[in-house]
Amino acid sequence: MMKCSTETRGPDAESASQPAHASFVTGTFEDDVALLRIAFAPMPVPDSTLVRLSDASRMICCPAGRFTLGSPRRPEPSWWLVRHGCASVGRLGADGGFIERRLIGPGEWFDVTGALDLPGGWAEAAIVREPIELLALPLESLFEACDSDEVFARAFALTLAARMRELALHRPDVPQGAERLSAAELADLRSHARLPGDPMAMLRR
Repeated sequence: MMKCSTETRGPDAESASQPAHASFVTGTFEDDVALLRIAFAPMPVPDSTLVRLSDASRMICCPAGRFTLGSPRRPEPSWWLVRHGCASVGRLGADGGFIERRLIGPGEWFDVTGALDLPGGWAEAAIVREPIELLALPLESLFEACDSDEVFARAFALTLAARMRELALHRPDVPQGAERLSAAELADLRSHARLPGDPMAMLRR
């Protein structure tokens, strides 16, 4: 895992003043197969599946500062993985300031839930600490891989479940410590951790 400083670099780290445009690149990158293997660990996804996902991916380059890419569904609904660089993810406080939750780097997921519904939106706010490259893995390609590769289908489900659980437990209105939650509050928390319908139905076909 690449190390990077969490020190804020000037005013752009706290505001979106004149952000540079993100740029997309398509193509196959040999190192991305190893990166995807890390991202879907511990499931041993076959390299043939990872190569197909790499072929279908897009790379987006974002400058340092407030993350301003409009939607996880553009140019197509995708999961987003850090390829290079690092970013702080968290939320915006009541005063509009950024509250950092953690720092992420290569091989870690930037967003896997934001493109799953309409109109779609990033699950967390982010500040790019170093110029970052993200791999956008189209949902269509991910679903096709689930249909053709049982091991990948399990890896997909485990990754999605882990991410949704993490997001649910870090909701700002959730008290720290399960002993502080009433039965009604636990039910509400579980409801926020589910997608509409049964997202696992597709994986059981």
